Amino acid sequence: MPSTPPTETGPRPAEGASAVVGASTATGAPTGSGPDGSATSPVGGSPRRRRQPWITALVGPERDATDGRRFGMLVGGIWLVYLAPAADQVVAGDWPTWQRVLGGLLLVVFVAAYLTTLIVVVPARRARSERQRGLEPRHAAVGDREMWARVALLLVVAVATSIGFGGEWLSTIAFSTAILAVWLDQPWPPRAIVGMAVGCEALLLVRGTDGDSSAYFWLGFAVLVAGFVSYAARRRGELEGELDRVREQNARLAVVEERGRIARDLHDLLGHSLSVIAVKSQLAERLLERDDAERAAAEIREVRGVARDALREVRHVVDGYRRRPIAAEVASSAAALRSADLDVASELPEHPIPPDVEDVLSFVVREGTTNVLRHSGASRCTLAVRAAADRVTATVADDGPASVAHRVVSTDPRAARPGSGDGSGLVGLAERLDAVGGTLELGPGEGGGTVLRATVPLRSEGRS
Repeated sequence: MPSTPPTETGPRPAEGASAVVGASTATGAPTGSGPDGSATSPVGGSPRRRRQPWITALVGPERDATDGRRFGMLVGGIWLVYLAPAADQVVAGDWPTWQRVLGGLLLVVFVAAYLTTLIVVVPARRARSERQRGLEPRHAAVGDREMWARVALLLVVAVATSIGFGGEWLSTIAFSTAILAVWLDQPWPPRAIVGMAVGCEALLLVRGTDGDSSAYFWLGFAVLVAGFVSYAARRRGELEGELDRVREQNARLAVVEERGRIARDLHDLLGHSLSVIAVKSQLAERLLERDDAERAAAEIREVRGVARDALREVRHVVDGYRRRPIAAEVASSAAALRSADLDVASELPEHPIPPDVEDVLSFVVREGTTNVLRHSGASRCTLAVRAAADRVTATVADDGPASVAHRVVSTDPRAARPGSGDGSGLVGLAERLDAVGGTLELGPGEGGGTVLRATVPLRSEGRS
């Protein structure tokens, strides 16, 4: 009975379910790619690739794409173990010498063509799709001719050895099917897979099964699984690329929409005010030409009032643009801490908090994170924002070696005790908190380290 070609079951078939699957994942799943997974940058620049996390863990994040392709060839080459019975016939079989030489030569040619094709089939598929979409010049199609030559060589050798030697050599058709599933244009891969399975069954019928009728099932099953699992891995890459491309397009549209909103806000705020300023300035100029200084001064005063109102409104709008949700600030701070190899635990309130309190606490989290990164020498940090019925508390706690006495940070820099560490950053936070009726405390944690805690009452005279 023919050996079972490369197949593997599992929840993630794209991570090595077939020989070509191993190559495709090793070269990296595309981001911002075309329909076949051809990679493009988020802004439509040069192609780029993103590795799967499991590949990065094995070959290292700093390795280049060549290492990934070599790893893919290794993964795909593992499945050549299914050709071991054919190799055994060449080495230890009772064939004549000429048949051994011919079989060994064809086996070497097939294995070499298969392994080298593993390296180039995925990038060649992406490049071909980019040319078909008009993203690459047509003169680069020389890669297509090379791939067609490789595919033709694999098919010729597979069919020739299957007809000539039969038995275990029929497994070569499964390897060729996996390559076809990745290389062919849509909608041909499924048709080619089924056609290869039918052709393989016909060859087996011609060669015979030595009385083992189950060979028909296992050979057809192996060819179908090898082809469709490779095709599924390819489709996964294509769909992931489409999803990334849609996300990037949505991000660009969001930027355009935000720019339009800012433009409308500025026009609504400044258009009328600047028009009034221009008209009144011209009127004041004419009054001065008529020596009517009193009325000209009155117009200038009105111009000054309009300008101040416009400036105040612009500052209010800009403050709104600068506002950053506390959830975003905690997420950004946690990412910065993790990049410095700290273990991070975070907690956010279940219910929304007032915008002015949220703005101030965002500054507390940011400043506390900066101090942890610069001074603490900690290995773990906790970022917690908790909302109660009467107050909101933001805490930045670390387990560093520093030990400080508990104190309330003063809003007056001159009131800070020498060596207390209440620099301009903490004093500035205390001033912001004082504006919303809150306080800032600095002290030791229960298990050591330092705790920065900001508390803002939700009902107080400072917020009435």
